[in-house]
Order: sequence, then C-alpha cells, then structure tokens
Amino acid sequence: MCISDEVYILGDVIRKGATYAVEILTKLNGYKYLMKGNHDRFVDQETFDKTAFAWIKDYDELEYQDQRFILFHYPIEEWNHFFRGSIHLHAHQHNHADYNVQNLEKGLRRFDVGVDANNMSPVSIDKLIAFFK
Repeated sequence: MCISDEVYILGDVIRKGATYAVEILTKLNGYKYLMKGNHDRFVDQETFDKTAFAWIKDYDELEYQDQRFILFHYPIEEWNHFFRGSIHLHAHQHNHADYNVQNLEKGLRRFDVGVDANNMSPVSIDKLIAFFK
C-alpha cells in the first residue's frame, strides 16, 4: 500500500479505544476514510484525533472508472442505482469468502470488503471491478 493510496474502511476498525486506534491508524499508509461501524465508538471519545481520517461518515458514494460504488457499513437489500449496475460495498457481518461468490451467483452486486471475507487482506478497487465483470 502506497502513502498516496486512498483507503476506505467500512467500519469496525478496532474495539480497544481511542488511544490504541490512533496508534494503529498512524501505521497505515494512505489517505484514510471511515464509514462508521457499530463498534467504532472511539471516534466519539475526546482523546481520539479525528485527523487520522480525511473524513468520517455513515454513508458515501464513489465513482471510479464509470462505476458507482455505494459504501455503507451495513449490508442492505437495495441501494442507490441498484438497477443501474452500482456495487454496494459493506462490512459488519464478518462473512467467509464464499459469501461474495454466492452474491455474484445470485446476480447481487453486493460485496463484503471486510478482511474476514478476503483472506485477511484489504481489497483493491481494481479487484472489485474485475470480480463483477
């Protein structure tokens, strides 16, 4: 991962508090963006330096190479541009790798980007685009 990479974290960064979160996040290269998850209570603690992230949101949409991505911590059944080919990225469930394949087989353009479902590794946007082609 390069220092100039953009890293979108879709929630549940860490459950050990603000001090530990900052310690870990400063070791991660790139510009970091957080979709706040249900376990990310550290972002509301006074000791947390919010400058660790470019922004912190509950929901966002991203366009990359004419592909729209819907970013939200929770998996949802239908999302903006659902019938126009957008891809919903989420975390929260701590699925196994077969979850994403099963969604693809059903024609559901939803992907769990959590490390649990991806061999304990982050997922590049290019890998996501290739997965859905």
